Amino acid sequence: MCNTYITYNMAQFLKILITKVIVNSIVLVYGVLVSLNLLFKWIQKGNQFWGTKQRKTKPEILTRPEYGAHSFIQLKVTIKIRMILMQKFTTKMFPILE
Repeated sequence: MCNTYITYNMAQFLKILITKVIVNSIVLVYGVLVSLNLLFKWIQKGNQFWGTKQRKTKPEILTRPEYGAHSFIQLKVTIKIRMILMQKFTTKMFPILE
């Protein structure tokens, strides 16, 4: 009886250990791939890599009136926050709340 219990615990331990090794290996591989990709883009683009992209026109979805009145908050620093003021709240907009 005692040997069966020890064997079962050892099997569970090995299963958990192997699972953790596999998951951590996958995380490590993808982490290295993403890090290398970012490093190569930084080398290619230089300081432009950290900059923001200036758009000439707004995306169409940002101007749809069915979501509410679109506006911006301009802070003293160069930060612009987009906000949407909803005129009326309907559960049709958020079906999960029905």
